Amino acid sequence: MKVVAVFAYSIALLLARSWWAMGVLAGLFAIAAVAGKLPLRQAMSQLISLGVILAFTVAVPVLSGQGLLPGLYNACRIALLVAASLVITGTTSSEQLARALDRLLSPLGRIGVPTRDIATAASIGLRFIPAIIDEYHLVRLAQQSRGARFESGGPVQRIRAWRNVFIPLFVGLFRRAETLAVAMDARCYGAQAESSMRLRV
Repeated sequence: MKVVAVFAYSIALLLARSWWAMGVLAGLFAIAAVAGKLPLRQAMSQLISLGVILAFTVAVPVLSGQGLLPGLYNACRIALLVAASLVITGTTSSEQLARALDRLLSPLGRIGVPTRDIATAASIGLRFIPAIIDEYHLVRLAQQSRGARFESGGPVQRIRAWRNVFIPLFVGLFRRAETLAVAMDARCYGAQAESSMRLRV
C-alpha cells in the first residue's frame, strides 16, 4: 500500500497545475509524515541539502522572463517528491520494499520479466536517496572546514567551490555502489536470481 500510495502521489504531483492542488498534496504529505512518525528534523535537514537544485529551479524561469511563481511551483513539486520518498524509506526496510515490489510485479513474472531484479533495484534506489543527501552534507561540511565559500565571491569562485563538493560526492557514491555490488556478489545474488529464473521457466 505504501508503494502504491507513493506512486499515485508522485503522479498527482506531476499532474498538478494549481497552487490549490499543491496545497492539498502538501497537506497529504503532512498527514502521512505524522501517521508514519517520520522524524521531521531529519526530513527537513535532508530537504535543505536540496537547496542548490531548488534554487536553480527557481532561478531558471526568472532569468528566462517567466517570473518567480513558476519556479517556486516547480521547486515545491521537487521538494514534495523527495519528501514522499523519505516517508517510505524512513518507515520501511529495504527487504520489505523489495518484497512489496516483487509482489506487485509478480504478474509480469509469468511472461519472463525479471521482477525480483526490478524490485531489488527500485528498493536500493529509494534507499540511496537518504544516503546521497547524507553524503552531500558530509562533503559540504568538509569543504567549509577547508575554507570553501559557497555564498560569497564571484560566479567563477562559486562554481569552483561547488565543483569541490560534487566531484567528491560522486566519487563517494560510486564507492558505495561498488561496495554494495561486492556485498551482493558475495551473497551470490546473481546466482540466486539465475536459478530462480530457471525454476520459473
